Amino acid sequence: MRELLGRILSYAVFGIAAYGAIAFSWPVPEVPQPVGFSHAKHVNLNIDCQACHTGVLEGAQARLPSTKACALCHRADGGFPKTPGDLAGFIAEQEEIPWNQAQKMPDHVYFSHRRHVKNAKLGCESCHGDVAAAAQSITRAYLQTGEAGMTECINCHQQRNASTDCLACHR
Repeated sequence: MRELLGRILSYAVFGIAAYGAIAFSWPVPEVPQPVGFSHAKHVNLNIDCQACHTGVLEGAQARLPSTKACALCHRADGGFPKTPGDLAGFIAEQEEIPWNQAQKMPDHVYFSHRRHVKNAKLGCESCHGDVAAAAQSITRAYLQTGEAGMTECINCHQQRNASTDCLACHR
């Protein structure tokens, strides 16, 4: 009986893991952004990712840029540096930019930016690829392969001798 339960449990765990690997590997659909944004222009000005994507070192999520962060350099009247009209409107109205999150982890996955950036000392490009060269707004998950996938995460963990225990990342 114990052997049968063990076998059933192992099949169940395998089935859930296989489903997760497949479901987590589909390409992420494109999402429109309310403001045009060039990572390339901002990186060329030596603006660090963390200046706009706060929370990277403190928590699980890297937050999307706030209107206040943009207003540190850009003005509603369009002055210098040139402020795009769509951004100027949000600054003038002091409204938060309703960014559409392009990268979303499934609910069953726990991912911590702090753990990867601060503890493991990985650069943003390790997972997100050459975002610094992106001249357009990010409208889909911008990982190295262009899609989010468990295989990509497992390969990275194996290369860096990080845990590949399912419970390290899956709830």
